[in-house]
Amino acid sequence: MRNTGKLNSEIIIKQVNAYCKKHLNSEYRDICTRVSQDLKEDEPGIFERGKAEIWSAAIVWAVGNANFLGDKSFEPYASLADICNYFNVNKSTVGQKASRIRDLLDINLWNPDYRTKNPAGDFIDSLVMTPEGFIIPANMLDDDLEEEQNAEPEDDEPTEYLVVLSSLKNVDNASLYQLEYIVRKALSAESKFIAIEKQHLKTVLITFYGTMADVVAMENKLQSSGFSIANLYYADYDNNEQ
Repeated sequence: MRNTGKLNSEIIIKQVNAYCKKHLNSEYRDICTRVSQDLKEDEPGIFERGKAEIWSAAIVWAVGNANFLGDKSFEPYASLADICNYFNVNKSTVGQKASRIRDLLDINLWNPDYRTKNPAGDFIDSLVMTPEGFIIPANMLDDDLEEEQNAEPEDDEPTEYLVVLSSLKNVDNASLYQLEYIVRKALSAESKFIAIEKQHLKTVLITFYGTMADVVAMENKLQSSGFSIANLYYADYDNNEQ
């Protein structure tokens, strides 16, 4: 008799491939297949419990959620509801399993192993973590460029910003979603929200493409939210290769 986990794994890969071929692209297919294989290697028997359709949907959403699949400004686009409708499974169950998958494999925008090619990822690749745990543009480590990197862009030209926000209390998922809503509302129509990422218990990183006017608007919107801007960095295209 064939092992249930092995059988489920084969079904899951076929289902994921079919979905990606129909609704996404080959890049998502390859990453989702890798996730399926990595899960099986890291936790043998993980697929022995639960419907294959739930696992398939959860894998797609785990990868998609870390790559802005649910953001209509990105292509391809698919919501959690779209994915669950395709596999005919429950959103709550899939959401929980997707969260577990992301935790097990450390799937997020900062992990290039499971990241699609997108502008946010390119910007992330230009960042480094300091010994203090803060994430900054790589060339800010050069003392000669520090003053220039912290200066405001001339003539308020649009560029990519990294905003470090500090919170008065620990940041949970609910406050993270609320914060994203506030930031999106603050940005002008010409600007583009890129990413939001909780770095520490009370620190959140926001990346967006816009102007200093957007930063000011964001700061005003944040006044009663419990968040405040701790640091601000921008991508200097004249001195950085993006």
